[in-house]
Amino acid sequence: MNQTLHIFKKDARRFWIEILLSLAITAAFVFLEGRARLSNEDTQGQTMRALANLLATLVPVSWWVLIARAILAERLVGDTQFWITRPYGWRNLLAAKALFVVVFLYVPFSIALCALLLQAGFTPHAYMGGILFNLLLLTGAIILPLAAIASVTSSFARTTLTMLGIFLGFIILASIIGFAFGTSVTGIGSHVGADTCLALALVIFSTVIGLQYALRRAWISRTMLLTLPLLLVGALYFAGKYDQARVDRDYPLVQGDAPIQLTYSPDPRSYGSTGFQVSAHVMIPVSFHLIESGVGEGYAVMPDAIRGEITAPDGSHWSSDWQGSERYRLLPGDLYFSPRFSIPIDVLTKYQGVPLKVHLSLALTQAQAERTTTLALPPERFSVPGFGVCVPQSGWLPIPGQIMGINCVAALREPPLTYISTRWSDAPCTAANGPEAGALGTAWVGSLDRQPAEFGISSIADVSVNLSNNQNQNGSKQELRYLCAGTPVTFTQFTAVRRMQIRLDIQDFYLPRYSVTGNMITVTE
Repeated sequence: MNQTLHIFKKDARRFWIEILLSLAITAAFVFLEGRARLSNEDTQGQTMRALANLLATLVPVSWWVLIARAILAERLVGDTQFWITRPYGWRNLLAAKALFVVVFLYVPFSIALCALLLQAGFTPHAYMGGILFNLLLLTGAIILPLAAIASVTSSFARTTLTMLGIFLGFIILASIIGFAFGTSVTGIGSHVGADTCLALALVIFSTVIGLQYALRRAWISRTMLLTLPLLLVGALYFAGKYDQARVDRDYPLVQGDAPIQLTYSPDPRSYGSTGFQVSAHVMIPVSFHLIESGVGEGYAVMPDAIRGEITAPDGSHWSSDWQGSERYRLLPGDLYFSPRFSIPIDVLTKYQGVPLKVHLSLALTQAQAERTTTLALPPERFSVPGFGVCVPQSGWLPIPGQIMGINCVAALREPPLTYISTRWSDAPCTAANGPEAGALGTAWVGSLDRQPAEFGISSIADVSVNLSNNQNQNGSKQELRYLCAGTPVTFTQFTAVRRMQIRLDIQDFYLPRYSVTGNMITVTE
């Protein structure tokens, strides 16, 4: 223990500049982040947001410098290090470096997360589980990778070059995948893939660091680091297979009366064109115009995934995997929505102009309204129980000081799935125009998923409240609408109560037409 403390004190004295720099960047980030998130002035908010985003990038950069400098003070690569000739036990050395990171990284950053929550109007001790979970995510994604790379390199310059090479390799790999596969298809996902990757990262990086301090065999550690990307890709592949298999189990086929009825209704007046880059693996989306009915009062139904099977008159057929659906939120009285699944370009070519039978399967989640909060819109910051903290957004064009919308934040992650409704005013707000007169503005925000926290440097999560009908068509021009102080705003929070699967058959369906010009595919439906 004495040796551990001796090494720790030595590092603290030697790297006091790096420590102060990291603390200063973190403090400046905290100062700007809370004010930028809840600023009600557009120009001021944009400036502070840009500075906060810059500092959010510099925070992990300061960690990089701090961790690399501390580990490389007693480098683990080579056999000419001065500390090997001293009576340094590798366990004491590792413990000293871990204590250095805890004291000068984890503790200040935990305080910063709590300060951000307090600054935004949240009670930090109510979110300690989420803070710890966020620290776990940051450990697996940033802190341990930085420490592992520093442990297998011989100097700060080589550590820097290695990090830059990793970023460059990631960009090249992403570009190759995007070019080779064209338009991607988002499947239905769970946390299995992300959790498996996090577990692999924690184990591999921790093992590499431990082996380097115990054995100093750089080639073993580097081999383990090089195999990690393959393990992560394999984990994501098998997680995707698991997600496909679990849909039929987690979303049982509806027996008896369904909480929603779906009917196919082709709309010959609806046309649209979309362009895609030519690729052998490009996927073309196919939409279906559906009419829904039967959603009960106090409920909402959400399509989570869609799967399609098409059959031609000659008996040939093709079927898709489960694919993620657009974020439709179907309430009582909603009539139309257009889910879609994607098909390969060669399938589109094969069945072009042929009347098809389409068998659709939709995985749906039924949610029930759990808590409703209605309040008169105040001119300043306000809290919504169980949701978050909001502030009216004051515009400076066309009329300074008028409320043009609402900006909200939540603690550590997006809030529960919430339906927000209020009334717009077509004219600037005065004492004459009543708060309940005007067009209805609505927005869906949040998610039914309730993980303790999302990965991020900040403990404050933005909540984009994009209210509908924010513009008024006045003749040939569109004019902005306004929110008046005192207007009732309702926040209705939903929780999931049921998952189900509904199937629908469509006869004589024609796939969209397409044409190829140069390296672009134009699809018309």
